[in-house]
Amino acid sequence: MALKDTTLLFIVGRGRSGTSLLQTILNTHPQISVAPESQFIMFLRRRYQNTDWSESKIEKFSRELWLEERMENWHLKPEDLKQELLKHNENADFATLCKEVYYQYGLSKQKEHLKVVGDKNPHYALYLKHLINLYPNARFVHIVRDPRDTILSYKAVNFDAHHTSTLANRWNIYNKAILKFSRNMPEKFHFLRFEDLLANPEETLTKLCGFLGVEYDPEMLNFYKKELDWEAGFRKNLKNPLDPKKAFRWKQDMSQPNIQYASAITRKMAIAFGYEMPGVKHAGLRRLLTIPHFLYARWVTFLEKLIYKLPLSITAPLIAFYRKLTTTK
Repeated sequence: MALKDTTLLFIVGRGRSGTSLLQTILNTHPQISVAPESQFIMFLRRRYQNTDWSESKIEKFSRELWLEERMENWHLKPEDLKQELLKHNENADFATLCKEVYYQYGLSKQKEHLKVVGDKNPHYALYLKHLINLYPNARFVHIVRDPRDTILSYKAVNFDAHHTSTLANRWNIYNKAILKFSRNMPEKFHFLRFEDLLANPEETLTKLCGFLGVEYDPEMLNFYKKELDWEAGFRKNLKNPLDPKKAFRWKQDMSQPNIQYASAITRKMAIAFGYEMPGVKHAGLRRLLTIPHFLYARWVTFLEKLIYKLPLSITAPLIAFYRKLTTTK
């Protein structure tokens, strides 16, 4: 299929919610390509969204694309990609050129009949307004995981926050941002729970494939047998079949005080997503006591959004430094 006939997909949700797992499963489908995580759209949007395109401007775009260091992990050849971008000549626009980058990644994986190309990026939950403006026909998959398990997962890595109350508020912020748009344009969003993917994978993936306009392929459940992209390599759970026992680990691994605080903060939204949330003793007091963590979570999110309003010459090194600092590059 030609670029114009492909559907653009964005997988969004709070990090550590199964976004990488879903990406890996979808990449097993012969007509779907979800590229490794990168934020080149937000890197370049302010500079190029409203530009007047010319051959020299496309060449500059193709060079500055690589200021997003994670693009190196796509293993595309810069000169070959530039030549594909130049084919758009005076008909170029920012949205089309970005989509072409995803398309070329899919072709590099020997997928000649692509119907869906896209991106897995939890941070894009904060930029849905921009993405929808760029791609009014795009499809968004919102994956959610029990907030208590998400918190435990973050505590096992060396990036983001590590305090239960801060992480609970961060879970709220990201999922609220997605709900804000999905409720107003439900036809563009597909919601699924991490736990349902583990417990009922065939049913869950069949519905998702229907949303994306492709046939369900049973081979998707053999994702763990495939060669993984760079980003998935360090995630051991992607090298094993789906296991329902990996859901709701918080029941065994989270302390009661942390359960109480996490539940007090996320209870309303978690119930809306179908999670069981027992009553919390002194819930109002617990939320009051964690106001500093609420404010800190808001502040961190503000900085995440602010950084893409800075000049590209500042944004690129700042993000590279942060990734190096947290070993997340």
